Amino acid sequence: MFSSRIFGGVTLVLGLVFISAPLAQAADTRCDVLTISIGAVANNPFTADEVQGKWEILPDGSRKLVPLKEGEMVGPRGYPYLISRVARDSEGRIAVETPAFDSTKAIESGEPDAWLLGTICDPVAGTVTNALSHSIFLSSAKDPVTGKMVQTVTYGAGKAEVRPWKSRRSRDFGPCDCKFEEELGFEQVEGVSAHRVRMLGSSATDEVPRTEFWEQVLSEELAVQFSNMRVDTVAHIESGGIKLIHVKREEPDPDRLKIPENYTVVYPEGKPQESAPQPVAKTLGQRPNPRVKL
Repeated sequence: MFSSRIFGGVTLVLGLVFISAPLAQAADTRCDVLTISIGAVANNPFTADEVQGKWEILPDGSRKLVPLKEGEMVGPRGYPYLISRVARDSEGRIAVETPAFDSTKAIESGEPDAWLLGTICDPVAGTVTNALSHSIFLSSAKDPVTGKMVQTVTYGAGKAEVRPWKSRRSRDFGPCDCKFEEELGFEQVEGVSAHRVRMLGSSATDEVPRTEFWEQVLSEELAVQFSNMRVDTVAHIESGGIKLIHVKREEPDPDRLKIPENYTVVYPEGKPQESAPQPVAKTLGQRPNPRVKL
């Protein structure tokens, strides 16, 4: 879980992406952030927020956000809880940023005081960048209007680690007749066509039926995993995972795809060869590999 309130004089350490196995074709790769996967495809830009919360499953299959209990504090991350924001540009680069909230301010829902570098997956350069730390400073000064001493938070330089993108080869985001998975049909999510998949696991052969499953919502159109949530089929509630909301199909600010200038950049495996960029899929909706039964 990411820190939702930042305190002065500390260093925030982040570890966001878990990637393994050799890089195949960029069209087959995903940038895995928490439990959400985002395809590294070109000509399909978007921005979105990653959130956590609890949703009620209505009879028609739609989802309704469950309100907090009376007296339950919302906090600075709002509700549903803001975890990070993501962006993919037209070159297929993917950026993940984490919110920072000034702990000296009153607890209230609202926009973060700053967005900090988390991860950049770059299929063009063939690299993955992870923020290792962010320096956060707390200072005090007298307010010229009230005359009272107030504290100010400054987000200083950080450190970023750049490694070759040794991403796993992955299925595409379309439907699949796969063992231990159940296709639940198509739906519209944030105005985008998607389909829901229930992960059966070993329950496909269990004598006692299970009532809780993990379900994923995948979109071949946008090449993203919209959500990965635990579903209680008796209580009709989904929770315990990550969901993309506030999706905008637009080109993100280019600065979001760059390492901040005041960050120290390290290359644990050596600086990548600039002359050997990785290819990126150039066709929207491209399905380079047929999904096969497991």
